[in-house]
Amino acid sequence: MAEKSSPKIALAMLVKDEPELLRANLAYHHYVGVDTVYVFIDGDDPATRDSIRDLPYVQLPSETATPTLGAHSNVARARAEADRDHNNRQLLAMAASMERARADDCDWLIFRDPDELVCVDRRRAAPGGLPELFAAVPAGADAVYLPPFEVLQGDSEAGAPFWSATWFKGPGWKLKKRLWDPVAQNHVTLDGFYGHTVGKMAVRLTANAVPASVHGFTAWDGGTLQTAERAMLLHYYAFDSVDFRRKFARIDPDRVSYPDGRSVAPQKTLWTRMIAGGALDDDALEGYYREWVGFSAKQRRSARWRDWISPPWAKKRLVRVTSVRDAFEGPLVEVAKQADAPA
Repeated sequence: MAEKSSPKIALAMLVKDEPELLRANLAYHHYVGVDTVYVFIDGDDPATRDSIRDLPYVQLPSETATPTLGAHSNVARARAEADRDHNNRQLLAMAASMERARADDCDWLIFRDPDELVCVDRRRAAPGGLPELFAAVPAGADAVYLPPFEVLQGDSEAGAPFWSATWFKGPGWKLKKRLWDPVAQNHVTLDGFYGHTVGKMAVRLTANAVPASVHGFTAWDGGTLQTAERAMLLHYYAFDSVDFRRKFARIDPDRVSYPDGRSVAPQKTLWTRMIAGGALDDDALEGYYREWVGFSAKQRRSARWRDWISPPWAKKRLVRVTSVRDAFEGPLVEVAKQADAPA
């Protein structure tokens, strides 16, 4: 068999009620070199399915079949508890994607959420950038770790497309912030992050690997995969007040822990119960987002000043990424125009 000129990349995700983000997200990844996308729809969601049905590089599997990986305890446990938790259904979609991607002769699989983008270069989004990145991964590495960079909330105007944001919190910014609880009428201390700091993984499909969690993979025997760190995982988490409401309206307000035993972060519990309980109307929620969730101009200036006085080797608090915005204002401009009216 002739050797491939460049690796074939597959992307997969489990989605529900997210037509606002999905089409632009998939178009971007196809532009930077993803060959095939597997989108698993969680439950009955015809609007999301119809928004991407016409994209020729997208497959919409109707089931999470795992004839090979289903024998592993991680996958078997997730299937047994799939009705209980979204994370279990995500792990099943990861396993099913691995089997499909192998059958489709793909070399790498990336599994991520609809509000996450893989960024190869923060200044320029080049066509085919992802295959070039994976072609340069050492042969001994069976996984690529994508470190997370969470959007700076408040960088976009309410209702603006997610891709218009250009400022992201770097690994050097550990948040310490007080948040107001309008239900209990007291403050909650945020210590660490809004979304997650774990990042995501891509897996080499020739590896004897299995999904370990929604964030990554392990070897079949439970060992650690040799991993290379590359690129950036841009996380557009609650990027504006509209997305803030949309995100937390979908979460079970009574959820206190994840399938792996981790507790739900206090800010997520606060915001889920606040929005599910209807504590604030739309105008009040916009004001709450600006004051308590978003970052003010003063806070941004302070972070940038601290970066400026830090030594060159220090991790940055803020990182500017313009490549995604420029792609949607240039080669993907037609996709950008359709953002508010998916096909």
